[in-house]
Amino acid sequence: MSERCRVLLIPDVDEDGSLLRGALEREENLELSIATAWTDPHGGEVRSRADVVIVARSLPPETVTAWHAARTSGSFTPQLLVGANLGDATQGTALLRAGADDLVALPLDPIDVLARLRAAVARHQLARALERSHRATEALQERERDRLDRVVDLLVAWIEHVRPGATNRGRRAAELSARLAERFGIPFGLRRDMHLAARLAELGPAAIDAADRRDEDPGHMSLVAQNVLSHLSEFADAAQLLSETQENWDGTGGPQHLLQGQIPLRSRIVRATHDLLAMLETTNDPTGTDALERLASHAGTFYDPMVVVHLRALMGMPDAGTFVADRVTLPVAQLKEGMVLAEDLCSDGGVKLLASGTRFTGDILETIRRRHRSEPLSGAMVRRDSL
Repeated sequence: MSERCRVLLIPDVDEDGSLLRGALEREENLELSIATAWTDPHGGEVRSRADVVIVARSLPPETVTAWHAARTSGSFTPQLLVGANLGDATQGTALLRAGADDLVALPLDPIDVLARLRAAVARHQLARALERSHRATEALQERERDRLDRVVDLLVAWIEHVRPGATNRGRRAAELSARLAERFGIPFGLRRDMHLAARLAELGPAAIDAADRRDEDPGHMSLVAQNVLSHLSEFADAAQLLSETQENWDGTGGPQHLLQGQIPLRSRIVRATHDLLAMLETTNDPTGTDALERLASHAGTFYDPMVVVHLRALMGMPDAGTFVADRVTLPVAQLKEGMVLAEDLCSDGGVKLLASGTRFTGDILETIRRRHRSEPLSGAMVRRDSL
């Protein structure tokens, strides 16, 4: 036993346990305590600190139940070796199901108990090592999150210095984007990068402003933002999303002239929310009606019509009728045979997977689900009349 192990022995009521006790006391790196019964106050105190508990007797059902409750509640987690009549399979099975880690045959054989004890200690030490490793990993991850948060805060502060009001716009855009992500069923694992992209959406324009090069086209500004963020691998996905926020729904945007579903849904959301907030700042209408109408007038050209529909709904405005009436976005898990795509199905990276009008078959669904497991898809827009 490489580490000092704390062992609690509860001997049989009819024996003093001296033979087993002597064998245990001779074992190196072992701290032995004795309790006269499971309910012994001293035993309860030591049990909470023990690495291994050896019960050299059969346990009644109510004690097994108490052990199980203590194990599942996490109040203590030592390894438990319980004496049992190994000829009674029902008793052994009940003890193992209740939480015993191993059984020792009654009457006890010190050599057998020592062998099982060493195995139990090894398991316990491995569990403790894994727990320490897990805590260390969590601490490292927390420090890494703090470091990245500080980097984001610095970038936000710099953007605010160049473009006053950007911090508030980014915060509001992130909040709106999160609510839209909920409506579209975007997986939680994909929302963090969208949140970052929303907060840092004015990074490219700020860099252009700082360089006094205001004649740059929007597509180039998004590439500037991508280049700045690409120096940190943790921001790579957010940088990619930002690089595609100036793509137009009709393919006239930049820098890649992506079309409709080729533009990642998260980029479409960030684009629409930021543009809406910019429009709100240039109008005197406190209800936001004018800004929403301006946004809606470009649905199908600059913006994804469904994103505009949901934005209008979030802002308390009437939905844009036909887009809600004839199509719906469903997560991959809810797609079924016979449904028909209302628009091209593309990966979040812009790869076209299926064309608009495709009717799902069993084979197509299986292929899409396999793709979704390796590269999560935001969902598919299907025709309501095919549901």
